[in-house]
Amino acid sequence: MTEQLNQNEVRKFRGTVYAKLSSWKSVFSSVREIFKPILKGYRYALEADRETETGENYMELKLIDDTVISFTVLHNKKANNNFIELATFVSNMRYGTDSEKEKMVLEVLNFNYMMLIEFEINSDNDRSEFIMKLLLDVTEKLDGYLFMKQSGVSTFLNGNGEKVFPKI
Repeated sequence: MTEQLNQNEVRKFRGTVYAKLSSWKSVFSSVREIFKPILKGYRYALEADRETETGENYMELKLIDDTVISFTVLHNKKANNNFIELATFVSNMRYGTDSEKEKMVLEVLNFNYMMLIEFEINSDNDRSEFIMKLLLDVTEKLDGYLFMKQSGVSTFLNGNGEKVFPKI
């Protein structure tokens, strides 16, 4: 999933987990639980309105190797435009059949949460692969999809790391 880098090269992984959840509170507890074996610390910045759950919540994990992973969770009205834009993007992709696109667009429009993820990829490919495995575990726990670029193609992966869309 990650490419080999030169010793001094640093690149950022950016991906998004999309899911249909009843509450944003389960998101951060799931992330902390899955990363616990390699977690050094974490911090929150919660901005959501507790009654309507519209807003943005941020969590930053610091791993035992001092890697920092940021998670920004958007939900309901705050993320609605992103879901519409993503559905438009999927319907216009050059990959996938029309029926696959239609099915994926319906799934996208059913999402109510998105979690933006970012961390640095360095020359330690094993480390990056392990972090990706944990992110897929989070995706599976939330019963969502991880949306990321894979070999230059925007791709939805399930929690097992299998391509859900497009199937090329």
